[in-house]
Amino acid sequence: MLFHANSPFWFWVEVFSTTIYVINRLPTPVLNELSPFEILYSKTPAYAIFHTFGCLCFPYLRDYAKHKI
Repeated sequence: MLFHANSPFWFWVEVFSTTIYVINRLPTPVLNELSPFEILYSKTPAYAIFHTFGCLCFPYLRDYAKHKI
């Protein structure tokens, strides 16, 4: 993820934490298509909170400016 997002190497701790968070919430065949989170807490994880890692964001400024720059 760090390479594909073109992020500096000093973000590796955040990338590692994010990777572990995602892995623990994904279903696995070893647990009969349940996630480790479901096994531990007996509820389905919220997948709506996942966002693209390292994406650019451009605010909507149409009311304030005629162009982005």
